[in-house]
This record gives sequence, structure tokens and C-alpha cells, in this order.
Amino acid sequence: MRNAAVDARVPAGDGEPAPAPAATPAPAFRRHLRAEVRAGKGAYLFSEQGVIAMRGAKIESLAALLDGTHDLERLLRGRPGGMAPEEVAALLTQLVDAGLVTLRSTPAEPRPGDEGVLAYWDACGVDADLAAARQGTVRLTAVGDDADGVDPGAVERALAGAGLG
Repeated sequence: MRNAAVDARVPAGDGEPAPAPAATPAPAFRRHLRAEVRAGKGAYLFSEQGVIAMRGAKIESLAALLDGTHDLERLLRGRPGGMAPEEVAALLTQLVDAGLVTLRSTPAEPRPGDEGVLAYWDACGVDADLAAARQGTVRLTAVGDDADGVDPGAVERALAGAGLG
């Protein structure tokens, strides 16, 4: 099987690719899915649960753009695969309904190390950006006969290290 390089950027109109505005939510495959496009074969989504194969030139051209950097307006205007905007919208709707695509917001400041956490929430079917934005609070209570002599310090440090405090 041969890999094909795909330029996943939509031309801005003058033939040069342009990045999407950072603050605009953009359709993207859920973070726990890894997308690969094979020219003439289709698009494949890999996850811990298995592989989803999507066939056809239209999905190939659209899948290459669903990386969270192209807002909906640019996707519709870019006419991937020569599709009319209505076709792009219909295909996106099918992907959203199937739970494969979500609207991803781009934070103003990158959050290093958070991608795994966001992928976890995506895999759970929860809005990853909303879950990650919430502050977690944990209350630690020692229970049992020996609870009086237990030093909860190690657990408290582990929880604080995980961002829960």
C-alpha cells in the first residue's frame, strides 16, 4: 500500500494556503482518533477500539482537512474534492452524527501535555475542551481503623501533580 502526501491546507483564494483564525471553532476528528488518508483507497481512523475505513474520493478530500485548523466557512468555501458546500455540510453532519467529528476550539495559549487528557475526554464522549477547562477539586478522606496514623501526603502530592487540588 502506497502512502500519498496530502496538502491539507485550503487555499485562501490567491492560491496560497492560509491558516484558519485561531479563535474560531473548527470541525476535527475526535482526538482519540488518528486519521490517515490513502489516495484512491479512502480515509482510515485508528483508535484503541479498532479501525474505521471510509471509502470514496469525497471523504478522502474532506478527511485530510479535519485536523481542527480549518473553520467551517473555509471548509465550505474550499470545496474539497470539488464538492458543493451543501455536500460538504451533509458529509460533515454524517461524521458528527457518527461521533467521529466534533467542533474543536483552539485555546489562545497552547496547553502542552494536555493532548492526552483531551483525547481521553473525547473517547468518553465528553466535550474535551469543556472538561479540560474546568478546575478539578478533590477532597481526600482517610477511612478505616488505621486512618488516624495514615499520612495522606503522598496521595495529596499525586493529586496535585495531576492538576487536582
